[in-house]
Amino acid sequence: GDGAFGQFMIVMPEQDAVIAITAETPNMQEEINLVWQYLLPAFKENKLPADAVAVARLKEKINALALPLPQKNKETPGIAISGKNFVAVANKLHLQNISFKFSNDLCKVKFQTDGGSYSIDFSDGKWQLGETNMPGPSLTANAIENTSMLYPAKIAGSYSWKDPNTLELVLRYIESPHSEKLVCHFQDNKLTIEVMRSIDFGSNKMTIEAEGKMKCRSQNSK
Repeated sequence: GDGAFGQFMIVMPEQDAVIAITAETPNMQEEINLVWQYLLPAFKENKLPADAVAVARLKEKINALALPLPQKNKETPGIAISGKNFVAVANKLHLQNISFKFSNDLCKVKFQTDGGSYSIDFSDGKWQLGETNMPGPSLTANAIENTSMLYPAKIAGSYSWKDPNTLELVLRYIESPHSEKLVCHFQDNKLTIEVMRSIDFGSNKMTIEAEGKMKCRSQNSK
C-alpha cells in the first residue's frame, strides 16, 4: 500500500509480517530502501528467544519520545503589538485579519479567515497543547468529500522572538506528520508573514502582507 509522502503498508507473507510506516518525506524510495536494508534481513525462520534487556530498552526509548522543546526567549519585542489587529490583503490562505495578545509566557493569536475565526495559543519555551478547527496543511485539504471528522485537530504551539521585530510561530499537528511555521516581520504599522509548511519541503513559501488597524477614539471638544 503506497500513500503520499512515505505512508506505506508492506505485507510480507513469507515472514508472516506486516510493516506499517507513517512519515513525511520527499524521498519515498530511500525510505523503502531502509526497510530492505535493515528490517527484512532481521527476520529469522525460527522464533527468537526472549530478550528482556532489548524490550526494556525499547520501552525506555518509546517513553522518551517527544517533540524537542523550543528555547526560552531572550529577545523582547521592539514594538507594541499586543492587542493590535492587522488586516491582510488577499492571499492564498484566505486570511483576513490576525491579532496578537501577550500575557506572561503565552501568545494568543486570533486568525480570521473567510471560513471562520480561530484562536490558537502559543507558549514561550514549551509546547502549548490545544485543539483547533482551523484547516491546516493536509493531504485532504482540497478533497470533495466531507473532512469534518478530522477536526478538531490536536495541536502544539510555540513562539519565539528571532529579533525585536521578528516573531516566529510554530504550529505542529500532533496526530499527523505535518507542521507549519509563520515568521511575522513587524515594521512600523506593517506586518509581513512568511508561511512555510512542512508538507511543501522548503518550497512554495507563501507571503502575506497586512496593515495595522488603528482604533478610533472620540474626543469631546470644549
